[in-house]
Amino acid sequence: MAKEEFAARLRELREGRGWTQAELAVKAGVSAAAVAQWERARFEPTWSNVIALADALGVPIEAFRQAPAVLPPRRKAGRPRKPRPPAEEPAPPVAEPSSEKRKGRKKP
Repeated sequence: MAKEEFAARLRELREGRGWTQAELAVKAGVSAAAVAQWERARFEPTWSNVIALADALGVPIEAFRQAPAVLPPRRKAGRPRKPRPPAEEPAPPVAEPSSEKRKGRKKP
């Protein structure tokens, strides 16, 4: 089983319970960052963590061997593109200065 399949299945089981990553982490006794990295397929959990995840989710360990309903699309390798800045709105028209002199102001 590829890391991506395990990651998708873990997310599927967690979301099936209606839990956040933080809630699963507390119940499994691991950090929320670890759950996030496992779900992103950056790292694979150790065997003891797989057991803890299965116990927390109330599923047999074999549940992780089943294929997820939907695999997330594969990402391209490399740095992600920078987001484009929002399109700027045209500046409001500036009123042209009047040709009349202002009263009460002297030129320096």
